[in-house]
Amino acid sequence: MNSKEKEHMRKAKELRRRLLVGAFSLVLALGIFGIGFWMTGISGYAAAQATVTAPNGAKIRQDASTSSTMVGGAEKGKVLNVLSEVQGSDGYTWYQVQVNDTTTGYIRSDLVEVTGEVAPTEGGEGEGGEGEGQLRLDLQLLQGGLGDLVFPRVPSSMI
Repeated sequence: MNSKEKEHMRKAKELRRRLLVGAFSLVLALGIFGIGFWMTGISGYAAAQATVTAPNGAKIRQDASTSSTMVGGAEKGKVLNVLSEVQGSDGYTWYQVQVNDTTTGYIRSDLVEVTGEVAPTEGGEGEGGEGEGQLRLDLQLLQGGLGDLVFPRVPSSMI
């Protein structure tokens, strides 16, 4: 092999390497952005927030009922992330809210002002029927994370 052929082979090898790196980078970028857009689509309801308007604050309960155990409280002006909405047996609408990193609870609609779109949950009183309700998924990806996402649980009759 002469020097001209060696130089041609070196250039061809370098071109293949650059094409592979470029293709890999493109696939990786599309994957990251694709996941981001996909997550945005399924978490469309996750943007709702409730601001406590009750002068004395509000109790956050385990289930959508005033007789349910209290799992937290929120003072007037506190902003909570809303995960879903249910109709309680008392006739009130209740919002499932994020109390802290590991706890969710329910707050009555007349004690808060909600902004954004809220996902309705079937089952009433915060309790889903068999295989229904909400499944919360925490994703901590990339530096800032993607936050809390809420996916509707598939009824067992559909599985």
